[in-house]
Amino acid sequence: MYTATTGGQEDIALLTINSDNMDSCEDPESFETPDEQTEDLETLTFDDLLSFAFQVARGMEFLSSKNCIHRDLAARNVLVTNGRQVKIGDFGLARDIDNDSNYVVRGNVRLPVKWMAPESIFQGMYTMKSDVWAYGILLWEIFSLGVTPYPGIKVDHMFYSMIERGFKMECPYYANETVYGMMRKCWALDPANRPSFSKLVSFLCDLLVDREENLYQNTISRTSSDYQNASTIVDMSALTKASEEKKTQATNDYCQTCATEEKRAETCDGDTVADEKELLKPSDAE
Repeated sequence: MYTATTGGQEDIALLTINSDNMDSCEDPESFETPDEQTEDLETLTFDDLLSFAFQVARGMEFLSSKNCIHRDLAARNVLVTNGRQVKIGDFGLARDIDNDSNYVVRGNVRLPVKWMAPESIFQGMYTMKSDVWAYGILLWEIFSLGVTPYPGIKVDHMFYSMIERGFKMECPYYANETVYGMMRKCWALDPANRPSFSKLVSFLCDLLVDREENLYQNTISRTSSDYQNASTIVDMSALTKASEEKKTQATNDYCQTCATEEKRAETCDGDTVADEKELLKPSDAE
C-alpha cells in the first residue's frame, strides 16, 4: 500500500483498482521508476480523488456483472499502485449470489457496521445495493482523505437508531455538492432508490469529462488572454516610443529656434554698434 501526501494533511493510505487487469499479481515496486516515485509524493488534487472514485465504481460494476457482492467495500480494502491506479482487494466476505440475490448472514460474526447498509445491519441481508451503500461510505472516506466514517460517534444503540431514522453524514471537506449528492443517493434507506454501479460509473465519467473540457477551455482562454496582453504591451511600447520621438523632435526644434533667435539678436547688436560708431566719427567738414 502506498501513501500520498496532501497539503495540510498527514500521510494517508488511499486505495486503487484497475478493472482491466483484475488478476495481475505483479509487484509494483519492481517496475517503479524514479518519476513514478516522485509522482506518488505529489499533492493529490480533486481530480485525483474523482479518478479514484471512478475506478472503484468500475471495479464494482465488474463484480456486479459477475453476480458477486463484496460485502466489505471500504478504503482499507482498496490499494493505490504506481500511476495512481486503483485495485479492490480483500474478498474474504465476497459471495456468489447467482442463485440467491438476498444472501442472509446467520450467526454471531464481527462485521464492519459503519460501512453496512441498514438492511444488512438489521436483517442480515446483503445485495448489490448494499455494496452501493458501502461505496457511498467509501466516497466519504476518499473525499475526507481517510477520516473514519461517522467521526466521534460510537457504535451503540444510539448509532443504530440514527441509521434507522435515515441519518446521513455531512459533506466531507474535499467534496463538492455534486459529489456529496451522489453519496446521499447511495445512502437511500430503500435499496431500490440507490443507483446501480453502472449509473455511478456513467455519472462519474461525465464529471471527469466536464472537468477536462473546462480545463481545456480555461487553457485556451488563458492563452488568448496572454496573447492579447502581449499585443497590448507591444502597442503601448510602440506608442511610448513614438511619443518619446516626438518629444525629442520638439526639443530639437525648440533648441534650434532658440539658437536662430540668439544668432539674429547678435547680428542686430553688431549692426547697432556699427551704426553708433559711424555716428560718433567726426565729419570731414568739421
